[in-house]
Amino acid sequence: MEFMSDMLGGADSGKPSLFEIVAQHKMSDLIEPALRHVTSVYAHRYPRYLVRILNWHEEVYAAIMLLVERHYLRAYGGSFAEHFYGTKRVRTRKIRGDSSLTRGDVWGSLALLVGLPLVKSRLDQYYEKISGGAAARLLGSSFAQVGQSQDPPSESASSGSGLYGVRRRFLALRLSVERLFKLCYPHVNF
Repeated sequence: MEFMSDMLGGADSGKPSLFEIVAQHKMSDLIEPALRHVTSVYAHRYPRYLVRILNWHEEVYAAIMLLVERHYLRAYGGSFAEHFYGTKRVRTRKIRGDSSLTRGDVWGSLALLVGLPLVKSRLDQYYEKISGGAAARLLGSSFAQVGQSQDPPSESASSGSGLYGVRRRFLALRLSVERLFKLCYPHVNF
């Protein structure tokens, strides 16, 4: 450890190093795939109990992480990974001289730690679904998955009145929104 302290060169020992910050983010990103793998292995062994959990893995994982992260934020002032690497969150604006997290800070942190990754994974899945999968991404749109209609129904199919006309307009609107999402999502993907 002397070598590590010499590397800091007199820097503030209370601040985390770049290594700790990168390792903390990598650890947070690797917990979900590891848990998915363990669940899938045990689901093959005990399908009666664990297949439902495997089918709803992202929601179950988000619920578990919500409980875990809430506990760590309230008890230790940092997320699970932050506490593992010895860092914590503090308020920039102190209330009555106290720099600990308030209830609003905890829920805001939970929204960013659990809610945002869940929304992002759902958007990624939706993009994969409407873009045609990996084959279409690598080989072009002509290799899109079977059953993916890219064209709205023709105008001559009906006069446009009644229930079929409303359904046709809704389908055309949905397809145009999907095309817009498919075009814009890779550029705004975070």
